[in-house]
Amino acid sequence: MKHLLFFSFSLFLLFSCRDRREYLLPDSGTHIRFNDMQIGQTSRYVLFKGEAYFEANNFNFTYLPDTLVLAIIGADANGYLVEEKLTPGSASLHGANHVYNADSVYRYYLTIENDTVRQKAVPGQSFWIPNHLTDNPFVLPLAQFTAPEVNIVGWKTDHTYTESYWTATDPAYSLFGYFYVDLNILTDNRDMALDGPGSWYAYSAENGIVKTASYSWWTQEGLGWDLLPD
Repeated sequence: MKHLLFFSFSLFLLFSCRDRREYLLPDSGTHIRFNDMQIGQTSRYVLFKGEAYFEANNFNFTYLPDTLVLAIIGADANGYLVEEKLTPGSASLHGANHVYNADSVYRYYLTIENDTVRQKAVPGQSFWIPNHLTDNPFVLPLAQFTAPEVNIVGWKTDHTYTESYWTATDPAYSLFGYFYVDLNILTDNRDMALDGPGSWYAYSAENGIVKTASYSWWTQEGLGWDLLPD
């Protein structure tokens, strides 16, 4: 990690006093939980920018002063309706341009089908799902991945660079003082074989998406989001 902005350093000081073995239990906090989605759940994420995705020993990234909020605002036959927007103080709303279409408020559905969370467009919209969270619509199996074991380091994992789809697990990951057990790791880099973007996700049924990033084949740079504590 090359740089930390002041607010990120403050978060570190605030939460570093917690025992790193403290699990973020399903009944604590109000963020979006895939195994118990409810109207009113809200997840907040801080933006980061990473470099050199393909380099095995380069995990450098920088936090940026943008905060993304995902809130479940409704539920109907289509699934759970999510509203996604940047907070008013986010730098990209004031000329920083870290996030494309920063002032847009996006809505889409989350559904659970065959023990899998899917991101789906609101009926009547285009098949593409506009959002800030990721470049590619996600399909996340909720069953626990058991192998191989990888480590999240910086803004990515220590898995070998591949332009393919693969899954793994990180058995122990600490973020802002919270300790996450057995996170599923899903990486979809298939489009990178055609010079398109790749994306990866660290998530669990109990905690929703904890970390995600999307990155360019051309620049090997990426933007991503880290889940903030409730």
